[in-house]
Amino acid sequence: MRIVFCGTGEIGAPALQALLTSEKHTVVGVITQPDKPAGRDLKPRMSAIKQIALAQNLPVQQPEKLRSATALEDLRALAPDLMVVAAYGQILPKSVLETPRLGCLNLHASLLPRHRGASPIHAAILAGDQETGITVMYMDEGLDTGDILLAQKLAIGSDETTGQLHDRLADLASPCLLEALDLLEQGNAPRFSQDSALATYAPKLTREHGAIGLIVVALGLPGLMLCGLLFARLIQTSRGPLATAVVAVAMKPRGGMRESEKIVSFDDR
Repeated sequence: MRIVFCGTGEIGAPALQALLTSEKHTVVGVITQPDKPAGRDLKPRMSAIKQIALAQNLPVQQPEKLRSATALEDLRALAPDLMVVAAYGQILPKSVLETPRLGCLNLHASLLPRHRGASPIHAAILAGDQETGITVMYMDEGLDTGDILLAQKLAIGSDETTGQLHDRLADLASPCLLEALDLLEQGNAPRFSQDSALATYAPKLTREHGAIGLIVVALGLPGLMLCGLLFARLIQTSRGPLATAVVAVAMKPRGGMRESEKIVSFDDR
């Protein structure tokens, strides 16, 4: 099949590599987010997906908005049979979803409908889930609401961090994708609707989540200890009416604290 790969996050890199080494499929193009400033020098950085694409001399598109007329024209010019989406960072409009002959498949890092949204791995750890997995989903216009083609479970280790779980899910996504593509080509790919009554949501993590940061450090809440987040919040202190406490929470097993948890900056406002 002629496949366009659409992704930005590192979790999609193994799946893209699997497609590139497959003898059954051809990656005709890659769509990823524009380069963004990162690191201390804030220089523009390419996504992991773009780096792989350039190394393979694949055409790369980086539209600000995939719904734009130019982006849609560029996509149609690739004449894809299928688009594979993994952690791209934008919701795809109907015009894009309908362009590939066979539609679009999404690789989602949870067992849908649990943990729909941008941060399913963190959500699974925070919720204390015993298992998660990869869902290969037919995409529609909703937020992770499409029918399920297949899902593969993965047990979560009792001391597993979000980073470790991320890497294991990334590796699991590759065989799941290849199996889904085989089923599509054979014409017997299943299609199961999601039960929206069971849906939970995992929104993108922002500084607003810092409201729980100090509670994490003070109480050592199990799931939160594994998330490796940097929190910032305004708190009441004796040093003034308002101060900002930035709390670094280290990656670590559930149920314990290490000396590495500390307030790393404290500025009066």
